[in-house]
Amino acid sequence: MWCMRYNPSQATRLLLDPLISVSSAKMMTDVGGFVHSGSGKSRYLLLNVLLDTSCPCLFPEVRISSVKPSFATRLPHHKAVKPSV
Repeated sequence: MWCMRYNPSQATRLLLDPLISVSSAKMMTDVGGFVHSGSGKSRYLLLNVLLDTSCPCLFPEVRISSVKPSFATRLPHHKAVKPSV
């Protein structure tokens, strides 16, 4: 029987490696923290749960990119005003 000594950081990275590549691409196109596709949404939420329960220093780049501003803090989009001649 194959046996491996348990290493939390290695186990977490092995678990998250396939999720990071998929989720990081989908995080760019999501709205308000939820991605459009159902499978991506569950992976995104799973990634957040695993990051919150694991050591934050393991995946600092993912934690930073997963933080999104809320709609209340976003500035409204204004149309460009043409200067008068």
